[in-house]
Amino acid sequence: MRHGERANQTAVTVWFGAGPSLPGPGGGDTLRSAVRIGTSVLGAAALAAMTVIAARKEEARTRVIDAPAAPTAPRA
Repeated sequence: MRHGERANQTAVTVWFGAGPSLPGPGGGDTLRSAVRIGTSVLGAAALAAMTVIAARKEEARTRVIDAPAAPTAPRA
């Protein structure tokens, strides 16, 4: 970037393990635990939904592949 130019950028930081001890809205371990549990439940629900969608698509694909061939008219 050159001098005088501006850019809007968004950054997301993810910690694996213990992150820094930052103050949060409402603070406290209870809120943090509730957010972690809520995020875990939401993630599990999303994974379950994706699994069901994938299973249905696979079932539909298999039905098309295994469908019997249409009978053909005899040639005269």
